[in-house]
Amino acid sequence: ITGPPFALCPDANRSFEPVFGSGQSPPTPRGFPDGDFAMRTQIDTSRLTLRPMQMTDLARIVCLANDLRVSGNLSRMPHPYRQEDGEEWLKKQPELWAGQENYVFAIEHKIDGFMGAMGLHWMDRMTLDGSLAWELGYWLGVPYWGQGFATEAGKALIAAAIEDLN
Repeated sequence: ITGPPFALCPDANRSFEPVFGSGQSPPTPRGFPDGDFAMRTQIDTSRLTLRPMQMTDLARIVCLANDLRVSGNLSRMPHPYRQEDGEEWLKKQPELWAGQENYVFAIEHKIDGFMGAMGLHWMDRMTLDGSLAWELGYWLGVPYWGQGFATEAGKALIAAAIEDLN
């Protein structure tokens, strides 16, 4: 990582309300599909923390996502990416977690802060082998590409999901 992340996104220190309420974690899901399972709300690696999205992430989301190199790789991210887009997406997170079919985590560098998002989405259609499965998706801000962060986060999320959702 070159330079402090807030230099890339100057208004990233603006204050916003947390998505799940002040100081609260997201609701614990009832389980999916028919079990008593719940996805944990924090996953740590040596360099990263995966945690639920927060409104405090909004300025960094808008700054990092408003790059065609990021949105051009994603089917559902608009470009240009506006503050309203980020607000709308963040406001959906509690409902998505409670619905037990989408778990979106902020990817946060333990020193430099928010760098992107990674999530699991329940696919309600059969895979090629005839099974049902979770799909993993992610995006990272361009300054964080090529440093192994997505691989590190993905391995940790998959390991947690196997333990929590199987």
